[in-house]
Amino acid sequence: MVLKKIILIVVALLAIYGIYRTTAAVIDHIRYIRSLEDSKSQLESENNTLSTALQLSEKSRSAMMAENERIKTLEKEYQRKTAELNTSLIKQREESQNEINRLETALRNAGVNDVRVPDDVIRMQRERAKEINQRANANYRRSHQQTAGKSD
Repeated sequence: MVLKKIILIVVALLAIYGIYRTTAAVIDHIRYIRSLEDSKSQLESENNTLSTALQLSEKSRSAMMAENERIKTLEKEYQRKTAELNTSLIKQREESQNEINRLETALRNAGVNDVRVPDDVIRMQRERAKEINQRANANYRRSHQQTAGKSD
């Protein structure tokens, strides 16, 4: 009988020890799960923050690419206008030189070398030169206003 009591006490102690170990393991497991849940929520928060930052970065990138395209378009337009102005300037120079050559030829053919040119002719030449210069200046101003974005 004493042996039975000892066996019962040992079995009871083993059961209590088993319950204690099981309870401790369950409590440790619950703590571990809670720490995992906390880590998960922290990682989700960081993921949301990074997703927002990525979206903002993509928007900025898209805006920058659109701005680059706009600048390229402006550069092409500027180059085109510059080429047009250079062509116009060359044409005006040719016209001026042709007019000068024509007048010189007319003077040589008239046989009036080293003779004072009448005031009316001088005035007419000055007016013609003034018109050409005004037209060139107006074209120059207009082209620079357009390239600067002040008109158009």
